[in-house]
Amino acid sequence: MVDLHTHVLPGIDDGSKSVEMSESMIKILKEQGVSTIFCTPHYYPTDISLSEFIKNRNMAYDKIKFLEQDVKLILGSETYISEILFNHD
Repeated sequence: MVDLHTHVLPGIDDGSKSVEMSESMIKILKEQGVSTIFCTPHYYPTDISLSEFIKNRNMAYDKIKFLEQDVKLILGSETYISEILFNHD
């Protein structure tokens, strides 16, 4: 099973607060039969640049990538739709 929307990355949004909490969340997902987890922290393009968001997301992932043993973690985002996304200037 694939979970397309999680907040398991530690300390990046209103999801996991720590590596330990992420580990617990991933353990529960695995027990429920999830083999692939999309890590989708909130991205608000009006608050943070894409490059800064990606840097923060990657740092959070680096803290838990060791948990990627029986489960695959895929990085993504839950992107807030705003007019800035449509500005091509």
